[in-house]
Amino acid sequence: MGYKLVIVESPTKTKTISSILGKNYKVVASMGHIIDLPKNRLGVKIEDNDISINYIKIPEKKETITKLKKEIIGADEIYLATDPDREGEAIAYHIASLAKDKKFIRILINEITAYGIKNGMDHQTTINEKLFCAQQARRILDRIVGYKLSPFLWQKVKKGLSAGRVQSVALRMLCEREDKVKKFISEKYWEIFSIFDLSDTRFKLENINKKKAKIESKKECDGIVNELKGYEKFYVSKANKTEKKVASPPPFITSTLQQAASKNYGWSPKRTMRIAQMLYEGIKVGGQSVGLITYMRTDSIRISDNAKFDAQNYIASEFGKSYINRKSKIRKSSKKIQDAHEAIRPTHIDKSPKAVEKSLAFDQRKLYELIFNRFLASQMSDGIDTVQTIKISSTDDKYLFQNVIRNIKFDGFRVLYKQKEEKEGFLTVTEGVSTQLKKIFPEEKETKPPARYTSGTLIKQLEEKGIGRPSTYATIVSTLIDRKYVNVVERALIPCELGMIVSDFLVRGFPEILDYNFTKDLEKKLDKIALGELEYKKTVIDIWNLLLKLLEKAKSSIDSIKEDLLEKVGRKCPLCGGVLVYRDGKFGKFISCLNYPNCKYTENIIEKSEIKCSKCGTGMEVRVGKWGKYLKCPNEKCGYSMGFSSGLKCPKCSGFILEKISKKKRKYYICENNNSKADIKCDFLIFYPPIEGKCNKCSSTIMVKYGKKYKCSLCGNVQENLK
Repeated sequence: MGYKLVIVESPTKTKTISSILGKNYKVVASMGHIIDLPKNRLGVKIEDNDISINYIKIPEKKETITKLKKEIIGADEIYLATDPDREGEAIAYHIASLAKDKKFIRILINEITAYGIKNGMDHQTTINEKLFCAQQARRILDRIVGYKLSPFLWQKVKKGLSAGRVQSVALRMLCEREDKVKKFISEKYWEIFSIFDLSDTRFKLENINKKKAKIESKKECDGIVNELKGYEKFYVSKANKTEKKVASPPPFITSTLQQAASKNYGWSPKRTMRIAQMLYEGIKVGGQSVGLITYMRTDSIRISDNAKFDAQNYIASEFGKSYINRKSKIRKSSKKIQDAHEAIRPTHIDKSPKAVEKSLAFDQRKLYELIFNRFLASQMSDGIDTVQTIKISSTDDKYLFQNVIRNIKFDGFRVLYKQKEEKEGFLTVTEGVSTQLKKIFPEEKETKPPARYTSGTLIKQLEEKGIGRPSTYATIVSTLIDRKYVNVVERALIPCELGMIVSDFLVRGFPEILDYNFTKDLEKKLDKIALGELEYKKTVIDIWNLLLKLLEKAKSSIDSIKEDLLEKVGRKCPLCGGVLVYRDGKFGKFISCLNYPNCKYTENIIEKSEIKCSKCGTGMEVRVGKWGKYLKCPNEKCGYSMGFSSGLKCPKCSGFILEKISKKKRKYYICENNNSKADIKCDFLIFYPPIEGKCNKCSSTIMVKYGKKYKCSLCGNVQENLK
């Protein structure tokens, strides 16, 4: 007898969903995409106003695909529960293509809870082909733009560079800001503060002759100060109190969550989304796996009625009924949103951060608390502040000073954030009353350059310009950093020289593709494809034709700067007398003649190591091979080689600790004697960089970084320092 099969993307979800659905259901994971465009070729052919796509089964997913096929054949009912977005729809579409004779039921799960899964089962649907077409259009456009622009950079700038449809626009944004920062010339200005005999409160000079005070020189400042000292009296020209509302914030969407995590914790968008994914897929709480938040890729601030009701009850019990926001707020969005699912919120209001803190890792707890409090705040009353504005004018009304005192009357949603209020008492003053100047304080200031973007402020700017989607923000930022176009310095994203060069080339060669409005309009077209208002092939073909036209023009109009970027060695080529330069090769840097390919002279860069060969005692040399750095004895009669080592000794047997890279490109550190051919057998192996230090509990001399502390590589003891 068959069974009911539920297919999700992530293996983490399978545990949570299985525990909710029960034993009549079998839940398996596709591990993300199983079918995609090929890695090493374009995979898209466009001709005669038609598109042919060469999708392939991802080679690394061979076992997964075999398992899925087997499960699909044996199932009576098949539910496709991949993520409720474009990528999830594409994964569902490709899973269904594995067995076209089977009927597949599409279910959308916004939260991995009993309610969320029941809601998905109650609203069964079919694969949304329009949404799949939108994903397909985006994938093809990203592929053709990347595959056409990247070789242009290889030809004109440097081999191995990459360009992308959205990442290149984001890079342009960063480079334009950096250009403004570098061109900025700081200017001095002055502000004047005064204390009158009314109180010890400082008042700032705001207006001169009813215009905003703008003091640009010390001479001008001194003149104003002297003139102000000449007035015998001033008078209170305005003194009033008003109440101002402080609006509660909307719940998080993808972009605002990433911005908040960046601002509060300094997290990258990638880190934020990774932790949010864990909270969404399920955390073990009280022995049962529970999805703690709703789906984290969304641009909608909509909240379900059930969630609102639960939040109101929680607010009433924890803070009192006066803190409940009973009015439905109409919040305006700056752009058209896809309202497929709710804002990011906790799935169970009774599972407060404090109630589940023992079940969460440190980062999970921090992000969950951020999401929980923001959701509660969105359902709470606005705050109310009492604002006192006092203006003091000279008797001829030439000069006007002002002070604004603001105090919290009702904290409202702000009770969650427990802000420290430095309460300044209100002044008892009456309009028209005269006063005298007691003290005057001129202060020299300096204009500041525009702030560089952080990952959070960049995402905010991308969102405002309508560039990218919730699912792409994290990838955009991480790609720019991974490609070494951008460095992160104290949270700021600073384009490096290569990033500036690449951006300049792309903007000059492909101004239409790198245009902000063009990218924004393209995002709108993708949304229209998802709604069935636009045919995806026409959109793709139009971009293709434009790209080919720009490419031909750029190839002939923009000169190559490849040779200008090559670092000179400082010696002449022994074969032809040309200039020797450093080049990047398959296995790292090497020296070559600038006249290549006419002159094929090359030489390796020899880096000496302090480690002596264990066979003959000769000083080893650092070489680079397929698996990264290694050490080789230069003695031709010996030729002994071993993995790369910085010289640190194994705490178990005193052999050298070698740095190696696994097939999955992960670094690990292993004793040279941890192999079958070694005379001394040693099993030392760690996955974090070794640091020389002394353990307080055992004899180990090797520690690893553990947050701000250090952990022993042998006994696991955690200590404050390396001694």
